[in-house]
Amino acid sequence: MQRIDDELHLYRAVIVDNVKAGDDRLQVRILPWQAEVTGEEEENLPKFPPFIKGQVIRGYTEKDPGPEGLPTSIWVLSNIDFNFGFVLGPVNEFNGALNGALSTSWNYQGAKSILTSAGGIPEDFLYEDCEIRTNEAQTFIDITSYKSPFRVMMTDKGTMFVMKETEIYMMARAGTEPGDQASYIKMTPTKVECKAKVFDLSKSDAVILGHHGLNVLGTFSDTPVPCEGINLTPCGKIKL
Repeated sequence: MQRIDDELHLYRAVIVDNVKAGDDRLQVRILPWQAEVTGEEEENLPKFPPFIKGQVIRGYTEKDPGPEGLPTSIWVLSNIDFNFGFVLGPVNEFNGALNGALSTSWNYQGAKSILTSAGGIPEDFLYEDCEIRTNEAQTFIDITSYKSPFRVMMTDKGTMFVMKETEIYMMARAGTEPGDQASYIKMTPTKVECKAKVFDLSKSDAVILGHHGLNVLGTFSDTPVPCEGINLTPCGKIKL
């Protein structure tokens, strides 16, 4: 294997720009060494790929900052010339020597509130066995158990996808308050349960509700009508 550099160092940086589709790198500003780089020289700021293969890292940038007007802070590994390096990921903020517990890597209380109010987890939510990822805006969470077949993906509105060993649960939700509109589908090996205010199959070419060789009959009337002397029209695309 070719030796690229004798030493890579850990630096703090901010994202200058998310390089567009087709280029997995981030353009970064390494602090404090490149803090004063401005104007046309910004085009020469380094562009580094993710350190782990199979990832694409994105975040708020100097050109498109977050809600507080700031870009995402990240860790990078680079040589001292800043012409070769990698992006490790967002900075995990902490103060001092970290003698106590760190509990700000992600929005635990917010995630627990969303999950419990949506019925996704019990009240005693423990995450010791879980790998957790959230986005920068804390509006999406992805929880995976490393010990058992369990995964939850959820937005801050309560829309979720839950996968267990023998169960799949999907919910689209307008909010997390009681009474907010929601639709869900729950699937097990023996049953599919669905709840929705409107169940629309109009875009289906055919609706098959059984294999008995029967068609559904219908009328154009919205009120009950006597069957005698009435022509009932088969709905050929609905099978029983």
